[in-house]
Amino acid sequence: MRHAVIALSSAHRFQQRFAAAPDKYDEECFTLQQYNKAIQHLRNNATDNSYSLRVALITCMLFITLEYMRGQYTVGNAHLQYGIKLLLDISAPRPPSSMVPTVLSPEEDFAYNALVDAYVRLSIQSAMFG
Repeated sequence: MRHAVIALSSAHRFQQRFAAAPDKYDEECFTLQQYNKAIQHLRNNATDNSYSLRVALITCMLFITLEYMRGQYTVGNAHLQYGIKLLLDISAPRPPSSMVPTVLSPEEDFAYNALVDAYVRLSIQSAMFG
């Protein structure tokens, strides 16, 4: 998550600082390097526990914001759809006979509820602004 935050903050800083600069190659490279590190860490630390799912969902929100800030709206919307799908998958009720354990308890999990609210807001903003 740290690398995703660094990528997002560097994109914001460089966007504000070098908006009129014709050559933003170095700044964009740094942002993309941090973005790639965030993706690598997510892949390396992917497990099926509630902590990992929260980290993945929060990092996905950072990716959405980063892509929107970079003007990559299609990629940002793809991240948004993946995040919503992940939320739906982990909150889907499991039949009592299922051997798959429930990862999150939506009724009791404050972080889960906050993530749902954030994704709903991102979806509304995406729909409003096309």
